[in-house]
Amino acid sequence: MNTAEKRLLGVFLALFVLGVAAGNLPKLTAAPLTLIEEKVNLAPDKQEVVKNKAKDLPKTKKKAKSKAKNVPTKENPLAINKADSLQIITLPGIGPAMTHRILEYKRKHGSFKKPADLLKIKGIGKKKQEMLLPLVIFD
Repeated sequence: MNTAEKRLLGVFLALFVLGVAAGNLPKLTAAPLTLIEEKVNLAPDKQEVVKNKAKDLPKTKKKAKSKAKNVPTKENPLAINKADSLQIITLPGIGPAMTHRILEYKRKHGSFKKPADLLKIKGIGKKKQEMLLPLVIFD
């Protein structure tokens, strides 16, 4: 291996380690299991296990329906002052960092009194506030 190849290998290795540390590597899906059944010669007793697992896999590539219960809607809004992190993160446009900021705001300032209080949170502007207002209630 020459020097350039060693450097390239080092870069790929570093990126791989960073990806593992950050959790950004792709997750295994159902497709690889199907490939295993078709491509690998397993011992007869193991083949049945793989075939049984493959039968349970969905036949289409449709997204699985969310298992989250009580996802906020206009008809069923989220009581933001009583909500925990798992409920807040179900709001559209709200990820883990924004959820943390919302909970920190509630911890420091108490409950939200009015819709304008949402604008005090870093990352929530007029657009996001307008999107969230039909989905939350301030009780």
